[in-house]
Amino acid sequence: MPLSMNSRNQMICLFDCYGNLLTDKQRTLFNYYFNEDLSLAEISDMMGVSRQAVHNSVARCEEALKSYEKNLGVLARSEETDALLDDVITAIEKSLDSNDWSEKTYGELLDRLRQFRKAE
Repeated sequence: MPLSMNSRNQMICLFDCYGNLLTDKQRTLFNYYFNEDLSLAEISDMMGVSRQAVHNSVARCEEALKSYEKNLGVLARSEETDALLDDVITAIEKSLDSNDWSEKTYGELLDRLRQFRKAE
């Protein structure tokens, strides 16, 4: 059940968005496995259940979080917002440094901002 670093980080981000929708037990298991980096065996010993039960519960947590994101899209929207803001900040910084306020650049950014707002 080892995950790549990207997959692991994605799960942690999904948990940050949707963790409160999980049960207390699911949150505890998730925390042990993803945040404290405990093995399935260590968690099963702590919780007094089989390793397989821990594995199944962690897998259900992952599927629930992915399902929430598929249906609600909070994380994707947040990442989209961050990317757009990064582009706006970069354009403003470049313009301040060069004193060149390109109408084309800002027109494109304004269009993206308007599209983003409409998507809400």
